[in-house]
Amino acid sequence: MTTFPKKPIYLLYGNEEEKLNEDRCAIVEMYLPREKREENYREFTPKASQTRLPLASFMPELLAELGTISFFPDSCRVIVIYNLAELYGRKASSDEEKSEDSPKLWKGKVSPEVYFIKYLEKELPDTNNILIFQNTEDPDKNLRINEKGNIFKTITKSGHKIKHFSNPINWRLEDAIMKRNLPEALNILRDWMEKDPDTARSKVFQSLVKRIVLLLQAKVITVKKKKIESVSELEETFFPDGMTYNLLNEHPWIQSKIEEGSARYTMTELTRALQKTLEIGTYVFPKTTDVYVPDMQIVYERFLVEFLSGAREKKKPG
Repeated sequence: MTTFPKKPIYLLYGNEEEKLNEDRCAIVEMYLPREKREENYREFTPKASQTRLPLASFMPELLAELGTISFFPDSCRVIVIYNLAELYGRKASSDEEKSEDSPKLWKGKVSPEVYFIKYLEKELPDTNNILIFQNTEDPDKNLRINEKGNIFKTITKSGHKIKHFSNPINWRLEDAIMKRNLPEALNILRDWMEKDPDTARSKVFQSLVKRIVLLLQAKVITVKKKKIESVSELEETFFPDGMTYNLLNEHPWIQSKIEEGSARYTMTELTRALQKTLEIGTYVFPKTTDVYVPDMQIVYERFLVEFLSGAREKKKPG
């Protein structure tokens, strides 16, 4: 069984939720036997319609819980916070920010984040209570831990961090496409189709469309940057609000990787590939009247060979 150092604060983060849950349960057990949890254990979770939990929506209640002393001698209280918004790098979507389901209850003179950091540093250690953060990362939903954030730095200094992260298979396929690595892309595709045959046909399609669209956008940015001075002007002209995929909304590190990958393709190749995905889409989402739907693994393999190798079908003369 994994052992953990005794600290007042723990941060569990990554995309391997099963391992995160196992570690959380082990830490709770380390401080609080099951028979003492009814009065000494509390969880704070986002609303059902949200992915993040902003501090302002529950700060007074949290401070009250952390400031309460356990009824049991030589025992402590354990508080678990799931998906704290301030630990993520990018703000939630505008719809989530405007949601009335998370009222701002904090009335302090300073921001809840500033106050909370001071509390973690100066007051929490004196309470003998334990605080556990569990943040699930999902870059496709803009859920990424900001390791340069102030709360993250405070946890690094005063607590213990545990990260469980593995590259999802769709990331691996998209990365192989950016590197224009045909053998790797084909191996990942076959592995994906074998492990998840029921949903892979649609998920592979979504990965292909997303990566090709972002590579095309990177091409546009490279060309237009020479003529347009400001990024805001570029965004207003070519990247309006409401776009399903928008390179300018991606993390700067991802932007740079995609721009680097776009240099391996021509605009014609990317445009042709995007047009081809429209045809593939009719196979992925067939009509009830369609008499025949081809084997999707063969369709995807043929697409990757033509796209990544630069091969094209020769037109028949006549």
